[in-house]
Parts: sequence; structure tokens; C-alpha cells
Amino acid sequence: MDLFATPRPAGRYDFPFHDSFDSGDDRTVHFIYDSWPDRDKRFFRARIKDNPNDRICVKFVHRYGAEAHRSLMDLGLAPNLRAVVDLPDDWKMVVMDDISAEYERLPPSPDYLFGEQVQQALSRLHAEGYVHGDVRDVNIMVKKARYSEKEFQIMLVDFDWAGKEGETRYPSNLNRETVRGPEGAENGNLIKYEHDWKMLRFIFKALDIEQLADEVEC
Repeated sequence: MDLFATPRPAGRYDFPFHDSFDSGDDRTVHFIYDSWPDRDKRFFRARIKDNPNDRICVKFVHRYGAEAHRSLMDLGLAPNLRAVVDLPDDWKMVVMDDISAEYERLPPSPDYLFGEQVQQALSRLHAEGYVHGDVRDVNIMVKKARYSEKEFQIMLVDFDWAGKEGETRYPSNLNRETVRGPEGAENGNLIKYEHDWKMLRFIFKALDIEQLADEVEC
């Protein structure tokens, strides 16, 4: 499927032609694309047509761990997931809240607090039987305004590979030239809890990571 195939409205030549999703209450929500931040990725920023202040992110992928995403979303640890739309040729359109006004990517030399909170988020994800599969600094968002150490300051994003532990596998085209991965994280292999922990340790080297999800109180 060509995401940029016709028909497209005039002035939309840089964006996909899919511009609506089902809100889940029998209502079709139309949106307008605003920007394409990285031309190497099928990721776009957009706004709801009837409410321009309502900002969303739209991405096109071949797989997405929607249930894993929702398990953390319900805890306020992932952006609000609005829709996952099945498209032809095994494509999916994923629509979620744009949190960029309040959150930013994990900074270099991140605060230890962030590491502890990501650890807790992963423990809760694992307690539900899910793995993330791509725990990198670019997939950890932190609040721009810091409030209290008692409040969660992080969200996890990018659940493309997420799914049930023991069932979900890595894709067949892993990038191991520029992305460091733990032992066993190879093309087509099962994604394990321990892989998430080891990826987290790459970021927060001094973090005392619990190896089993049930060792951390959720």
C-alpha cells in the first residue's frame, strides 16, 4: 500500500491520505496533518479538524502492541491511545495524544529519579504479562516542568514491538549497527523481560534493577 497514493486533497502532497479514525463511540474524527518531523519515519503531528487545539500524533506501522500501551496508559505512564486502525497490506495507523507540549525526550546524563520511575513502569507492564522490547532513551519522555518526586515524571512511548512475553518476537530487521541491544535480542527471537531490564541498565548504569517484576511492589 502506498500511504501517499491518491486521492488526496489539494495541498496535501507531503502527507498520507488517511485523515480520520473512529473515536469508538460511532463517531468519525477527522484530522489535519501539520508536520512530518523526521522524513525517515512514518510519524506525523496533526490536529483535530473540529478542535485545532487538540493535538495528536499519527504513525504508520506494520505491528503495534496496543494492549501493552493501554496497560500503561491506564496508569498515566503512556500517552492516551485514541485508535489503532487496520489498513491494507498489513499496515496500521496509530493515533495518540501529542504530549510534546508537556514532555520532552530523556536528556543526556538523566536524573536518577527518572530511572527509578521507568523501572517502576516496566515492573507494572511486566506484571500484566507484557514486554516493551525497545527501551531506549528516545522512547522515554520526561515532564518539562518538574513538580514532585512523588509524582511520576515519565511516560513510555513506541510500543511497536510490545506484546505478551513468550509470544512476541523481535522484527527481522533489527538495527544492531547503531543501536545497542542485550544478548539474545536478535532478529526473530522472543522478547524477554530481562531484555527490557538490560536495555534500561544501558541508560542508567548505576540503577539497581530488580530482575523479576513480582519483586517490585506495584
